[in-house]
Amino acid sequence: MKRKLHRRFRPREFKSQKSTYLVITETYLIPLIVIFLALASSFLVFKSNLFAVTQIDCQRDGGVCHNDFILAELVKYRQKNIFLFPKAELKQRLLQGDKTLTAVKFTFHLPHQLTVLLTSTTPKVALRLNSANNQFILIDQNFRPTSLVDNPNHLPILTTTQTYHLQLGQTIQNSNLKQALIAAIEFHQNLANQPFKLKLAGQDLYLYLPQKHIQVRLTTQKSLASQLNLLRVVLSDVKMLEAERVRSIDVRFGQPVLKSY
Repeated sequence: MKRKLHRRFRPREFKSQKSTYLVITETYLIPLIVIFLALASSFLVFKSNLFAVTQIDCQRDGGVCHNDFILAELVKYRQKNIFLFPKAELKQRLLQGDKTLTAVKFTFHLPHQLTVLLTSTTPKVALRLNSANNQFILIDQNFRPTSLVDNPNHLPILTTTQTYHLQLGQTIQNSNLKQALIAAIEFHQNLANQPFKLKLAGQDLYLYLPQKHIQVRLTTQKSLASQLNLLRVVLSDVKMLEAERVRSIDVRFGQPVLKSY
């Protein structure tokens, strides 16, 4: 008896095939889209006005900037891209143009704001202005006005009965005013273990010592060093000051003139 032969059928295997469209998409279109998005993003970030600096705030020693040179320089850098902003260039221009500056810092606030923080040379005297807002001009050791402030922060205060035309960053030329500033700096460095105020009236300089209730009179027309040395001798004799109840000391002459009224 013949055996029946059974043919075994194997299931046909179906292999997936990529369409031509899909191959083109993966090979060309997707990279092109990525490149396009990158270029578009770069354009928006670096070339468009979206991140252009349109607002520049300037602060100097904690107050608002008033220097005309600095404000004019900052205007030139408006519309610069915030990511490509030439910080080193602007810093160099400001430091070279205003010798009263010691530090320049930048703070950026997206999308278009820049804050410039300036630090002046160390102020030595606060010159009080006869203005409605009672501001002070800070003066450095080279007799240059550095900034305008509302609070002198324990600096010697010099008031004057005259009006002077001063420019920030420019050395003071008036001889009387310069002598008064020298007296304030010298007294503060060598004699001031107490608060004091000065007033310049013409050629006379009045020094007030609130703790001792004493007024000292000097002149800008004679050697300030000799007058301050004479004052140092008088103030060192505490017993004499208390016994005589001295309220006024005049050191404009070769010998001090002491008054109890």
